[in-house]
Amino acid sequence: MEGVIGAIGKIAFPITPIPLFDRIWCLWELLCAARVDAKMQFCAAPGFRMDKRIMVNDFIRAFTSVENARASVSADREVILREIAGHFGSLGQADEYIRDLLDKGLSDRWFEKYLDPEVRPPGKN
Repeated sequence: MEGVIGAIGKIAFPITPIPLFDRIWCLWELLCAARVDAKMQFCAAPGFRMDKRIMVNDFIRAFTSVENARASVSADREVILREIAGHFGSLGQADEYIRDLLDKGLSDRWFEKYLDPEVRPPGKN
């Protein structure tokens, strides 16, 4: 995965109604992109303005912590969490990296991220 992302040099994460960064293998992709310093961006499908606004903001709020990531195989989860902590220094620092990525990556007016501090992701008050 790291080699493929590194060869391409960029990666796009889709904004979907189902959160991505609460699944361990999605976090693995993010880790691979961070390791090779790939350009990361978020993509939301065109559609009704209100639907997009709700999806984007739900997507932001859905991330709580890498420690809460789910996996169908617990051994995979432990290995990936260890790799994430090793790269970022700790799981808490990985959380901050992801929150910053979400904040910067979804700050474009097109995404219509809510600016109200009460609806911002945890840890960004």
